[in-house]
Amino acid sequence: MSSYVTPAWCITGSDYLEGAPSLPSIAALLADAVAELREDGEFPGRAKVTFGVGDGRWLDIRVEGLSPACDPDRVETMAALRTLFELSSHANLVDISARRPALFLPRILAVDEAGLPYAGVLGAAMGDVHPVAVPEAGPSGGRRLRGK
Repeated sequence: MSSYVTPAWCITGSDYLEGAPSLPSIAALLADAVAELREDGEFPGRAKVTFGVGDGRWLDIRVEGLSPACDPDRVETMAALRTLFELSSHANLVDISARRPALFLPRILAVDEAGLPYAGVLGAAMGDVHPVAVPEAGPSGGRRLRGK
């Protein structure tokens, strides 16, 4: 594996993790952020969020406690999904040239009482574009450096 870095323009948050981030560390960061937002009344109180880390680049985020029956207009559901997508975008690193894959892909699903998905967001990131030095080895090797 090469240890040098190449410049890239990437979508990422100003607070993304430095070092060699892992999906478990990103999930922990997001869980803390959700808890803080909930404490401040800025995240739907009925929404229970769980994070799952599987094989590959998928970060599974599941929202329970809401449903089409209790949220027919999807106001709380969409607020939860948008918030989780924005939070995950801040922890992601997505090269806008598409020469490198995203650090991870969030799969955010709202499920009803039976565990069936009724709303969701799948994708990589949205946010500001920053110049970033990206490890040549890819997202799992090397160190990510903060953009200027």
